Amino acid sequence: MLYKDTQRLTEAESAFREALDIYRNLAEANPSVYGPDVTLTLNNLAAL
Repeated sequence: MLYKDTQRLTEAESAFREALDIYRNLAEANPSVYGPDVTLTLNNLAAL
């Protein structure tokens, strides 16, 4: 959110996409724990 607040949108998108990749990998092994993080990250990316 700091990137968004400081108008560094390209960096914000990159950070969200990196987080999304990490959470998706973690969710493959444990979807009940990391599935909500995938959803939240996708939501944050869309809001960006």
